[in-house]
Amino acid sequence: MLLQILLISLISTLSTGWIWHPLTWPMIYPVVTGFLVGLILGDPVSGAVAGAYINLLYLSWITAGGAMPGNIMFAGVFGTVFTIICGLDPIVAPVLAIPMSLLGNLFWRLQMTINSRWVDLAEKYADLGKIKSIELTAYLYPQIAIFVIHLVPSSLLIYHTDTLKNIFMDIPVIITDALAVAGGLLPVIGIAMVLNYLIKLKVLPYFFMGYFAVCLLNLHLGVIALFGFLIVAIQVLSRYDGNLELTQKSGDSCGAMTNEPRRISLIKHWLRGYSQEACYNYKSLQAVGTCAAIIPVIRDLYKNDEQKMGNALKNYLVFFNTEPGFIGPSIAGVAASMEVEKVNGILADNTDIHTIRTGLMGSLAGMGDYLVNATIYPLLIAVSISLVIDGHIIGSLLFLIIFGGLMLYTGYRTYMMGYCFGKKAITSILKSDLLRLINETMLPVSILALGALSAVVLSISFNWGFFQEEVNLGIVRVLSVLAPLVAVMVMLIIIKKKIPLYMVITAVIIIAIMASVFGILVPVV
Repeated sequence: MLLQILLISLISTLSTGWIWHPLTWPMIYPVVTGFLVGLILGDPVSGAVAGAYINLLYLSWITAGGAMPGNIMFAGVFGTVFTIICGLDPIVAPVLAIPMSLLGNLFWRLQMTINSRWVDLAEKYADLGKIKSIELTAYLYPQIAIFVIHLVPSSLLIYHTDTLKNIFMDIPVIITDALAVAGGLLPVIGIAMVLNYLIKLKVLPYFFMGYFAVCLLNLHLGVIALFGFLIVAIQVLSRYDGNLELTQKSGDSCGAMTNEPRRISLIKHWLRGYSQEACYNYKSLQAVGTCAAIIPVIRDLYKNDEQKMGNALKNYLVFFNTEPGFIGPSIAGVAASMEVEKVNGILADNTDIHTIRTGLMGSLAGMGDYLVNATIYPLLIAVSISLVIDGHIIGSLLFLIIFGGLMLYTGYRTYMMGYCFGKKAITSILKSDLLRLINETMLPVSILALGALSAVVLSISFNWGFFQEEVNLGIVRVLSVLAPLVAVMVMLIIIKKKIPLYMVITAVIIIAIMASVFGILVPVV
């Protein structure tokens, strides 16, 4: 029991603490953490499926500038724990995840507030030239605090497993059926919300194509996604004119300066940059992590003179926030390049470095966030969730591996581009048609995959006995095929009217429960 508490707290800490993004960014999503929690509790299949259903509800989840619309990490971990220890059908998990998400927002605010304290410590250590202490402040102290905080819900749930299980065993079947119906309808909200974020009128037909490709042609979502990806590759290769016009500097490390960091230090900087949100906080967001990341480069340039290193690092302890995994590493590369120029006398002081970093972070954040949230994430998550709900838990691991692998590959390329070409790299990225082409061609594929996902996971099950005297059975069966599609479109219209989300969720739960109680809808078998 104690081991389970510690392991669940560790999973929750990794998903919330963001210690290293190639691992922890995929662990934000319940389709991954649900599987891991299930593995700890001895039921990985139920855990993965419960996580997949929770993920559907939070399909459009995005955090920006520290604001948390709903704590998907907390909902995924502890919603899955709740579902498994109570022996409930995984389809009920979204209903249980909602209160967990709201409770998780309190934990998130506490975490961000505590992390703000580490900023003051990092500034103090930079003044004193205590470089190792800056690293501990960025990486170790926040994770210990988060782990301790998350021991509380883990302990309460695991220690009271028998009590919670007995409570749910005593609940009448009519109520558990109603919760199952509600759990089956709640993913409609998540799919409609992500469509609202992505959708343009000209790409809406792709959603219908994906939906009917599964319903009528019985195509697997993975086949649809693969076919779509091949189309994207052909389109990009045929239309891209290769207009990244850059002149690389000479030299082994992309430069020709007298004093340059070793290549291993640049690689460390790139890899440590994925931990820039390990001390994410209200005061300076990514600043402490960004400061700690560049230490290997600064150490090489200043030959371990800790006072000079501390003075250089203070420039990075100011407010900073950008997309950290795919496009954002280019800013770190540019910063490393400018630090080299400063040490070699080309730059007079830190002003230019600070100006460039803060000037680039907004534009690249928007570009990177759109690349991830509109192209990479929807396609991968759709395939992963469909595999998991079909009973193939490999879908959880595929998302973890492919998402993390793409991040490492793209981040390394953009980091080295930023270092080798400096400010010209960012200008060329912004002017290049490559990202625009990728986004334009990937968007229809993402919408296609979401349509196919809707057909796979949304199943509104009517009670045939309720209808057979009033409506022709064949018509009802047609309606059962069209009902999920109609539900998504209706929900999309509702969301576009900007009705508060809590009201939408509450209304869906009430409608689902009433439909179940009156025998109109039944749980999906």
